[in-house]
Amino acid sequence: MTYASSAVRVGMPGIALLALATACGGAEHEHRSDRDAGEEPRTDAAADREGSGDASTGATDDVRVLIGTPDDDLNFIPLMDGADLPLATFGQGGTHVTLSVRCVGFGLSAFVDVTLENLDTGKTVTTVPTSRPERLVCLQGVPGCDLAPLYVMTFDLAAPAEKDGLRIRVTADVRNEQGLSASASIEGVLRRDGLSEQLAP
Repeated sequence: MTYASSAVRVGMPGIALLALATACGGAEHEHRSDRDAGEEPRTDAAADREGSGDASTGATDDVRVLIGTPDDDLNFIPLMDGADLPLATFGQGGTHVTLSVRCVGFGLSAFVDVTLENLDTGKTVTTVPTSRPERLVCLQGVPGCDLAPLYVMTFDLAAPAEKDGLRIRVTADVRNEQGLSASASIEGVLRRDGLSEQLAP
């Protein structure tokens, strides 16, 4: 069975937490927000200066997707098969995995859908499709553009007591309005390390 998560989109992570605390009640939400890494986003003109591909969209001939996680400064850290995926919470009773999706060759915006699959039962949860492409953050000298942080709720992927150590597959499907598409998948292990501290008053 597949479950879909609802989404809250705001400009800053701090506002996101406030919105969740005041508007969500006990419901679980997925939050997507633009990066704020302290660097100037790459513009179409900058993409033109950097060379190959369609300068009007920032696209290149190299089209691919990478799955990672953001560090404290929202820099992209790639995830490899077998990686630990820490569970976190917004304090509303649900848990989520924090991801980053790097979109190479798609330009400055794209539709990004992420699915988590329980490898033991086949249950999946997926982000709700958006009606408009997500604005990506493109930095000078970095190949591709990122959607981060991306909070994917675990919902009924498994019972709460079964999530620690659960093997899952993370799949990111990306497409843009020009018809380009690509996907990536990794397998990882959910970990509850530090979750009890997050839930402490």
